[in-house]
Amino acid sequence: MLYDNEKKSTEDIINEYSKVIDIVQYNINLGGKNLSKWEQYYEKFEIRFMAFASCEELVNMFSEKLDKYGDKLDWLEMSERVLRQKKCDNTDIYFKISEKLYELKPSESSANAMASML
Repeated sequence: MLYDNEKKSTEDIINEYSKVIDIVQYNINLGGKNLSKWEQYYEKFEIRFMAFASCEELVNMFSEKLDKYGDKLDWLEMSERVLRQKKCDNTDIYFKISEKLYELKPSESSANAMASML
């Protein structure tokens, strides 16, 4: 609503998304009885966020977070999915994320992503 009323910019939305998704990710990692609610929030935030972010903005955001979350399978899967859906799958960060995904959880899709980048 703030964006629609021109009170927040795309950059503001991306910065806030980054903060909120960190909180949601933390609670997902905790598990517990509220896990399914946090996972639902995560999906909703991701869907809403997709409308705001450009490839360049996504690349910058994920590049900054790769060192911090590069060993977290759920973050890697989310990042890979977002980049692929926004057709940002020809970027260096997409390759790095796919490579780390393959190291943690080898799969046909992560292998294909790496092969197409090479």
